[in-house]
Amino acid sequence: METKELFDMKASPAPEPPDPQMLAVSPSARGLGLATDLARRAILLARCLGYRGCKAEATGAYSRKIFAKLGLVEEVLVPYGSFTLEGSRPFQCIQGHHGVAFMALQL
Repeated sequence: METKELFDMKASPAPEPPDPQMLAVSPSARGLGLATDLARRAILLARCLGYRGCKAEATGAYSRKIFAKLGLVEEVLVPYGSFTLEGSRPFQCIQGHHGVAFMALQL
């Protein structure tokens, strides 16, 4: 999928596809499928509003798994261990999560 196609998923009123900023569930409610249900509902709403796609930046293993389960495809992955900023590796100590993934779904 080309970048131009990805960001031209709806001509009006908004050119940008829906982009969930934060998805979190209370530790006491984890494992009940709430995050998956919230993400699924966001995708259904985007479809109902006429968007032709949606995108997400999945920063952890759990969000990547949820978005993949719902059909989003990993377009780009930036591994935390190899990311550099001005000569340093600020995310190399992150354990249990591979990196940030840009994921997209055509509706």
